[in-house]
Amino acid sequence: MDVDANKLIIEALPFVLDGKANNPGRKFWHVRPTGDAQMDFALGDALGRQALNCLRKTEFSPLLGWVVGGMVSCGHFGPVEISFMDVIARAAIRGRGQ
Repeated sequence: MDVDANKLIIEALPFVLDGKANNPGRKFWHVRPTGDAQMDFALGDALGRQALNCLRKTEFSPLLGWVVGGMVSCGHFGPVEISFMDVIARAAIRGRGQ
């Protein structure tokens, strides 16, 4: 897959936010928790699955580090982030040894 196609796939992720003219740059973790733990766990699970699909399509491994850095930058690690990382960890465990 070419660079432009990868860029479009990454930009389409719902947790990636491209900056505006007055605030340029890209945020790789732009998620608002709902405040309902069950809903937030479900949201994190869905976002994690979307991230895995993106990683499979693009094979662009730095994305995961950028997302984790975005989580750190936002200063919040709750149910959404925990569930997201759980999806990634389970995929890594299943893929071990392959």
